[in-house]
Amino acid sequence: KALAAIAEAETIVDWSETPYRSPILASIEQTRADIVRQATVHKWPFVYEHLDDRHIVRRTVLKRCIYGVDKNAMAVELAKVALWLHTFTVGAPLSFLDHHLRCGNSLFGYWIRPAIDKLSALSGELLLNEPMQKAMAQALAMQKLERVNDIDIAEVTQSKTIFDGIEQETRPLNCFLQVLLALSWVKHDHDGESAIKAWLDGQFGDPFDIARGKLRLGSKDSGLGYADARDVYGRLPASVKKDADRFVELLSSARDLIRAEGFHNWQVAFPGVWDSWNKAALSGGFDAVIGNPPYVRQELIKPVKPALKMAFPETFDSSADLYVYFYDQGLSLLKPGGRLSYTVTNKWLRGAYGEKLRAKLTSSAWVEFVADFGHAKKFFPDADVFPTVLAVRKPTTTQPPKSTDVVVIPRDEVPEKGLETAILNPSYSFRLPRAALTSESWVLEREEVLKLMDKIRRAATPMREYLGAEPLYGLKTGFNEAFLIGKATRDALVADDPSSEDLFAPYLRGEDVSRWSSANSGLFMIMMKSSENWAWPWADAENDADAEKIFKATYPALHRHFKRYESFVDPDTRKKKGLRHREDQGRFWWELRSCAYYDAFAASKIIYQVIQYHPRYSLDTEGRVGNDKTFILPTDDLLLLAILNSPLMWWFNWRNLVHLKDEALSPMGYKMSEMPVASFSAEAAKEVTTAVKFLIKLTASDRALASSLLDWLRIEFAVEKPKALLDDPAALTVEQFVSAVKDSRPRPRELSANDVSRLKVEYAKSIAPAVKERNKAVALEARVSDLVNAAYGLSPKDVELMWATAPVRMPIPAPKNE
Repeated sequence: KALAAIAEAETIVDWSETPYRSPILASIEQTRADIVRQATVHKWPFVYEHLDDRHIVRRTVLKRCIYGVDKNAMAVELAKVALWLHTFTVGAPLSFLDHHLRCGNSLFGYWIRPAIDKLSALSGELLLNEPMQKAMAQALAMQKLERVNDIDIAEVTQSKTIFDGIEQETRPLNCFLQVLLALSWVKHDHDGESAIKAWLDGQFGDPFDIARGKLRLGSKDSGLGYADARDVYGRLPASVKKDADRFVELLSSARDLIRAEGFHNWQVAFPGVWDSWNKAALSGGFDAVIGNPPYVRQELIKPVKPALKMAFPETFDSSADLYVYFYDQGLSLLKPGGRLSYTVTNKWLRGAYGEKLRAKLTSSAWVEFVADFGHAKKFFPDADVFPTVLAVRKPTTTQPPKSTDVVVIPRDEVPEKGLETAILNPSYSFRLPRAALTSESWVLEREEVLKLMDKIRRAATPMREYLGAEPLYGLKTGFNEAFLIGKATRDALVADDPSSEDLFAPYLRGEDVSRWSSANSGLFMIMMKSSENWAWPWADAENDADAEKIFKATYPALHRHFKRYESFVDPDTRKKKGLRHREDQGRFWWELRSCAYYDAFAASKIIYQVIQYHPRYSLDTEGRVGNDKTFILPTDDLLLLAILNSPLMWWFNWRNLVHLKDEALSPMGYKMSEMPVASFSAEAAKEVTTAVKFLIKLTASDRALASSLLDWLRIEFAVEKPKALLDDPAALTVEQFVSAVKDSRPRPRELSANDVSRLKVEYAKSIAPAVKERNKAVALEARVSDLVNAAYGLSPKDVELMWATAPVRMPIPAPKNE
């Protein structure tokens, strides 16, 4: 592209009498001639074809334009190798790259202005003036280094010599800033603050020399390995030695942090990229920032969250994963007009933790391009990711673009090769007004789809207002093995202690939740509520030991049961596990965590899955508890149930909810609270209610049919392991039913004529009526869908668009064209 730009420039220059020739071409030719001359003199082998313009330009770009920072030293070395291979030229040495490829933490380091502000608060604002000027002056040395072409060993040595000089001049400021930042991470009291001020005031000696280990403060100051470091502790007045001792403790912790974190001060590391370091707004920056930031879940970065909050206040969220802050930092690194592009997971597009990031991207950048590839596995075959690519530009004084280029390719259609062609396919690509991208969830859909979503919202009320309540999360036990039991264990515990019978509640897992109504799982949860919510006989005990004695006397069988899980050492991790060591627990180790809505589980409610592959919202009137893979809505509103199970709402939620592995949906509470709920006319409400009651009854009768039929098949036909088809007999024809029974029988599987006749008779008696009811249900579902669409004010064209853009796993088939 560089060569093409040079050629284009030569064709458009028309203000000169002589043909225009780019000075870059002269530089390329001179470099080529120098390499040939040196190789000839030293009798080095060289390949003239490797000295074409393309190779020379690559070497020049590599030395002058490519920068990189990584916390992992090995990653830095591997990057050098990759770049050397890309620019390898037979006859010339490998380019010197240490000046631009650095090992450090690209997120954490001090910008000069915040450092000055920090020092001002500590009365040390003038400290940085002289070392800052020295460091800024190294911009000229860096330019000189970048112009050394490394055509032979002597020039590579020259590059290293220049770089060593730059390092020597910038080291005092660099070390000082690293220590200053590390001290802000280290917890310290008033005495520690006093010691830091004494250091900055120069009471122990030059604060810069102390920071870089040129001066040491006694035997406890390990320094940084300088052979000529001087120990000045003995010369200190007695009045400051207390502060010196405390400062050495802090300095030791700070250096440990620096070694672990590798704080990277961008301006100091790359003098010349920015100017006017002491200004509040950064001046300068990079033309482009690209990368694939590490995907580190928020649970794994707890120790650095306070530092992240301090460094990135505009985008910090306690639930955000690490890559969010690489976006923030990347924007800071850009010059006006510069572009940033990362490949990261797509969770930030709709997740709550991405709200501040979305706000930052839309207010502090121009979003030029965004591509979402869903749960595509072809990008990183060894990783389970949801890749998205974003390209933004830092604003300039020119007019911003009015639209954003968007590409959405379903995961199964992402090509292994030719992606650059696929993103231009009009089936996948379109433009969106920039105004469509705000701090709210980014829905990457064509404009007509966004308008329909907006119409649905405007025709309805957010669910939290409609219900006057929020979705409630299922119960977490912290240790399922102790609290979640089967019927046999429950019966044994009740037989041992009948007084405990009321403490066992039937519960549903996420996998047990069906559409309209759900079958009993045959599982139970021991409802040992926290003493914070329940007046147990031991609730007022003064200590654990007294409480446990009362618990043992009150429910001896349950005490024995829980005692087995109290505490043990995990054989794999060698860590303590058990009820005593879980995070989710009540006042005492045998209790569930505190919960303010136990009563909601006992009442009628709508229950649904935490991980949704299908729209399965179920009415529960049996007081069953949901585990932590379920949500509940504290209502028995059948109109709401109809909306939740409707094609319209699955269509809407597919675009509104966060997507999980294999395109499952995540109906998190904060999202469902905002779900639009429309109102029905009185006549429509009556019809919908009647239909939903029938559908609830039908699903229950279908389950009863399947259960009784499987019992009959087990007894009469020895079917112990029925095929999955037999779980829903009403979906089978008589031929399919007979075939499924045959395939489920133990070998030999042959059926006699009499067997087939008996199966057909049973089908006619038991299954055929259910098939008729199922057909009626299909018609009712379609009618309910029409009534839901009408409640939201959808026109025939809107409905047509909804089905034309329907996601996978719609709850009912698309209506047939009349």
